[in-house]
Amino acid sequence: MTDFRQSPWSSDFQVHVLPILIRRPQRLLNFRSILDTLLGILRSASFLSAFVSSFWAAVCLVRTLVVARAVPEISHDFYDGPFGCVLAGCMVCGSSIWIESGRRRGEMALYVLPRAIRACLPDRWLRSGRKNVYAIEQLVFSCTGIER
Repeated sequence: MTDFRQSPWSSDFQVHVLPILIRRPQRLLNFRSILDTLLGILRSASFLSAFVSSFWAAVCLVRTLVVARAVPEISHDFYDGPFGCVLAGCMVCGSSIWIESGRRRGEMALYVLPRAIRACLPDRWLRSGRKNVYAIEQLVFSCTGIER
C-alpha cells in the first residue's frame, strides 16, 4: 500500500480542504459544504486520471495498433517524435478538462497557456540566448496574469 503523502489524493485533498481550514473552518461543520468539498476532490482526481490514461491510450494506439499497422513503411522514429504519438496523446487528453468545474478550467488555462505557446516555438530559437527571446517569454507569462 502506498503512503498517503505520495498518493494523488493527497494533493487534491490539500487543494480543496486547506483553503477551507485556513479561511473558514466552520464550513466543515456544514454537511452540504463537506459534500461539495468531497465532490471537488473526486472531480479533480478523476480529471487527473482521465488526463493521464487518455494520453497513454492514444500513444499506445498510434504507436502499436492503428497507424503502425496501417502504414508499416513509416519508421518508428517518426512515431516517437513530436508529430507522432505525442501529438495524438496531447490532442486526446485535452478533452478531459471538461470533467473539472468552470472556475478550475479557467485557472488551468492560465497555467497551461504560456507552456503551450512555448511548446510551439522552435527549441533552437529559444536556446539562442538572444534578448528578444527573453523579452517575448516574459511578455507571454505576464499577459496570462492579466484579468479582465
